[in-house]
Amino acid sequence: MAEMTRQALKEICKEHQLYVTPQLNDKLYCNYKGFGSISNLEPYTGLKALFLEGNALDSLKGLPKLEELKCLYVQQNMIQHLEGLEQIENLNTLNISKAWSEGGLDAERQARVDAKKEDEARDRRNFENLQRIRAEAFRARRKAEGLPDGDTDPFFDTVDDSEWQAPEDPPELTAARQKLESASQPGTSEDASALGKDGRHAMRPCPAICRYDSQEPGSSGAASATVQSAAASVPAANGAREAQSSEADMDLTNYLRLEKSSKAQHFSAPPTLPPKGGVLIEELDELD
Repeated sequence: MAEMTRQALKEICKEHQLYVTPQLNDKLYCNYKGFGSISNLEPYTGLKALFLEGNALDSLKGLPKLEELKCLYVQQNMIQHLEGLEQIENLNTLNISKAWSEGGLDAERQARVDAKKEDEARDRRNFENLQRIRAEAFRARRKAEGLPDGDTDPFFDTVDDSEWQAPEDPPELTAARQKLESASQPGTSEDASALGKDGRHAMRPCPAICRYDSQEPGSSGAASATVQSAAASVPAANGAREAQSSEADMDLTNYLRLEKSSKAQHFSAPPTLPPKGGVLIEELDELD
């Protein structure tokens, strides 16, 4: 059983967006909170309406002198005595269950049971009426669409209990997905075999890249024949790949060397402007 504390009353004001200052409130909703007694209502001096229905109150003891209170709702409680109302002078509305005023506590309890049964019967009638309206609508729909008679939804006539299976994708979509997956691979098996551990192309010695700076007299023809035969034995694919890799490395090396040289010249000496109508031949010779 809940207790009507000051903190509980503040929570009620917060729940119903009332004033935090008790004196500023002219109504207070303490209904259906399970309070067993009335207490801590002294600061709420400006109340004009107090709702206490649906609790477990057995009396009105603890109700302070609220001079402005005009409406008091205490129905659906277990009140046996109405003591405490003498000091409420301006009260003009007092709501107490009719059963209690006629037959006391037992009559009020019986009235609660009857009210519960009546609510259940009303809910049952509403449900049955809704089912009847749905069945009539389904019969009219079946008749309009030329379907067999019945009072169920025609949509479920074609639905079975088997597990749903997703339709197959069209061949074009499947081919496009396979092509996308193959394109997203890091490389084919042939390209992967040419890669090193670090992911770069492995450098292979090529017998065709040979040069004899000094040869004995009469041996140049034999050396050239040896080089040519060795070059002819290298596969064309490996030779093309290595040639491209060598050219790329050479281009990168030359680019870095030229860029470094140009930066050094730019920061070491001021630029020299050529004369009008020609270039400085002496400086070009020095650079060469």
